[in-house]
Amino acid sequence: MFYFDAHNHLCHSFYPSFSSPVDYSCISSFCTEDEWRDFPYHDRKNILKSFGLHPQMLACADFSAEDFENGMEVLGRLLKNNEIFAVGEIGFDFFTEEFKKTEKIQTEFFERQLDLAAAFGKPIVVHCRKAMDRIFSFSKSLSSLPAVVFHSFPGGKNDASSLLKKGVNAFFSFGKHQLMNGKRLSVEMLSTHSDFPGRILFETDCPYQTLKGESETSAAEIALVYEKAREICGFDSEKIAMAAFSNLLDSCGFDFGAIPKGNS
Repeated sequence: MFYFDAHNHLCHSFYPSFSSPVDYSCISSFCTEDEWRDFPYHDRKNILKSFGLHPQMLACADFSAEDFENGMEVLGRLLKNNEIFAVGEIGFDFFTEEFKKTEKIQTEFFERQLDLAAAFGKPIVVHCRKAMDRIFSFSKSLSSLPAVVFHSFPGGKNDASSLLKKGVNAFFSFGKHQLMNGKRLSVEMLSTHSDFPGRILFETDCPYQTLKGESETSAAEIALVYEKAREICGFDSEKIAMAAFSNLLDSCGFDFGAIPKGNS
C-alpha cells in the first residue's frame, strides 16, 4: 500500500510506523526557524518539506514584526539553497473575529511569499478558512505557479472547477476531520472524484485536526483517511492519490524515482 500525506507537521509529531511494509511520502510544513533547526528527520528524502508563515501566526501576540521578517529571511534562504519542495502553508484565515482583524497583514505576507514561490518556481501549500473569495482574487498569480496544493480544501466542486478554468494547477487535499465528520463539500468532491482526475489528495495535518475527544492526530492515521475516502468514493483511494501525487511531482519537475520508499 502506498500512502502520500499531502500535508502534515512532523516537526510537532512523530514519523509514522506501520504494522506492515508500506510505501510512504509526505509534504511536511514548517513555520519557524526553530521548527526547522530542531527537525529530527531531515535525512529522509521521502519527506518533501515546505516552509511558510502561517496566517494564524500573524494574529498571535507571541509573534512580532521582527519574527515575521526573520521568517521571511529563513524562507528566502531555504529557497535559495533549494532545501524545500514548496512554500507553505500560506494563505488566509478569517475563521474568528481576531483573525479577521489581521486581514491586511495576512494579505501582505501572502503576497510576499507568493512572489518568492513564483521567483523560485515552487508550488505552494494553501491554508484557507472562510476566505475562498480572497483566494480567487489571486487566481492570476496562482496560475503562474507550478502547482497549488489546497490543504484541507474548504470548497466544493464548483470552486474546484472554477480554479482549474482560471488556469490554476490545483490539487485538492482532504483530512480525517472532513471525511469522518461527513462534511458535505468533502463528500461531494470525493463522490465526483472522476471530474477531477489526478487532483485529489489526502492528508493528516498531524498533530492537528483531531476528532471529538482526541488530543492529537498521528501521521500513521493517513491509513484511516485513505480507508474512509475509499468508502465515500467507492474507488481505490490509493490509485486516486497516487495519480495526483505523480501529477504534482511532474508539474514541479520532481523525479519520483528519487524518493526512497518504505520506512528504512
